[in-house]
Amino acid sequence: MKKLLVVGDFISGSGLTAVIMNTFGKFNQAEYRISAVGYGRDIAGNVTSEVGKLGWQLTRSPEVTKHPLQHWLFWLKFFKANSFDYVYFNYSSSWNFLPVLFAKHYSHGKVLVHSHNTYFSHRFSNSLLMKMLTVLNKVGRRAIVRAADVLIATSEGAATWMFGQQNLSRVHIVTNGIKLQKYQFSVICREKIRARYQISPTTKVIGFVGVLGERKNPSFAISTFEAFHAEHPDSLLVMLGKGPLKSKVTTYIKNAGLESHFIHFDYVNNVNEWYSAMDALIFPSQFEGFGLVPLEAQVSNLKVLCSNVVPKSIFVTSNITSLPVVNSNAWAKKLAVVLEDTSNRNYFNNQLAKFSDSRQIATMEQLLK
Repeated sequence: MKKLLVVGDFISGSGLTAVIMNTFGKFNQAEYRISAVGYGRDIAGNVTSEVGKLGWQLTRSPEVTKHPLQHWLFWLKFFKANSFDYVYFNYSSSWNFLPVLFAKHYSHGKVLVHSHNTYFSHRFSNSLLMKMLTVLNKVGRRAIVRAADVLIATSEGAATWMFGQQNLSRVHIVTNGIKLQKYQFSVICREKIRARYQISPTTKVIGFVGVLGERKNPSFAISTFEAFHAEHPDSLLVMLGKGPLKSKVTTYIKNAGLESHFIHFDYVNNVNEWYSAMDALIFPSQFEGFGLVPLEAQVSNLKVLCSNVVPKSIFVTSNITSLPVVNSNAWAKKLAVVLEDTSNRNYFNNQLAKFSDSRQIATMEQLLK
């Protein structure tokens, strides 16, 4: 049996965590013994129980942004004490490259690095710190390219960001896969969710799914809904996700007088059912390595307004529209236009078949060999 270490954020509600669980969770357990290390802080604690159900051992490293020295010492000691046949890093940027070097030197296994983003997962307000991170990122890019045996990215943009334009020929582009059947539109789920939360069949439900952080741009989503709601009062904003901007979101909603037209959950385990209950999804990300949420929404034949920084590979069906993140009033007007289409959603678009999770799993297992 091969020993596989999977490194990721392992945070409740994280798109990266969802991809990790959905792919590695389906690996042949008779062939791989999987361990995991989470570099993120999971306040909700849901991931620990989910990982336990898969039979994985999950260890948490100290947070590198708060305790960098402890974080790097953790990894040094970890790889000195443990050996693996494969070490699979899931990263958003390359500045934290030391764990990759430690894995290469001490684990004696095959090292794979998978880029999931096109920019830092978090922007710091301190400009000097951001300059330092940018320099470290360039150093880390070269170090990772030299140390890793296999380079993987969710898109060409993510590959360029993590590994450099000059190394694209070495990178395997592996798009994130999803459980297609799970996210298909369901009239039953739509009626169940709306009945549970007393949402009228005529109410236009606008959704936002993602971490309440700067990258996902929740304030712009609220501003868009505020403008839309002013012209279409029978409407509701549903936000699914938590993050550092949660208090700011709450204040914005209160000051805008939208409290009675707003539903928020930090975490739900039935986001697929919520897609069916929604009429449109707003996804105004400032940068994105892939864009799992708008892909899931398209499987549900949900109307999607998406920022123009999301990789073009995500724009699969006619239900998704790209807009620059400049003017929320323009988004609100476009939202009204796309919602005029009330076509039947109860079908599967075969153009999405290439995003099946089974295809991604087969590709990733092949890369390990």
